[in-house]
Amino acid sequence: MLDELKSKARRDEKLRAELLETRKNAQPLSAFCRKCRELGYEIYDMDLITAGEEFYATMRRSTTRQTWSSGARSAFSTTLTGRSSRTRSSTP
Repeated sequence: MLDELKSKARRDEKLRAELLETRKNAQPLSAFCRKCRELGYEIYDMDLITAGEEFYATMRRSTTRQTWSSGARSAFSTTLTGRSSRTRSSTP
């Protein structure tokens, strides 16, 4: 639903301006959702919050996997060699 609205806003300058105008409201999230409902999109504050949290969680899982992966390689290397690959000492 949000992707569809975003697509429409990219093509329609007036719609984009109306949606961006909600940023100036004292309650921008509520104003944005209210404008979406006026346009026929049943979007509520918690829908956006949940979508944002899910997106963030997906990003965190993605970067955590990469970080853990490189950390695991480093730990494995340390176990095999007895020294860290990051800090090489002159004496074994």
